[in-house]
Amino acid sequence: MKTVMIVEDNMVVATMLEAMVHKMGHTVIGPCVSQEDAFAAIADQTPSHAVLDINLGGDVTSFAVAEVLQERGVTIAFSSAYSQYVIPASLSAVPLMPKPIKQAELESFLGHADG
Repeated sequence: MKTVMIVEDNMVVATMLEAMVHKMGHTVIGPCVSQEDAFAAIADQTPSHAVLDINLGGDVTSFAVAEVLQERGVTIAFSSAYSQYVIPASLSAVPLMPKPIKQAELESFLGHADG
């Protein structure tokens, strides 16, 4: 079983992602709706995986959260309607799952509950 952090400011999308992750047999940290929520959550627990919405409202992105998670060895993916071109070069290797995220894409990213 994996521990998956969800960082998503849209609660409808966050709830949908949370349900898909649970359906695959994994546990969820969050959903975190802001950078502050995400940093508070990772201060308590480091997830194995994270799905990060790029835009967290206004000019706020999840890139700072992604960098901290990468430093901790967390497998991360972005979810967004934006293109790959908005992602900074330092995070360019992070996969991008276009919204709306499909179950198959999430399964491909997370794998099996026991793997």
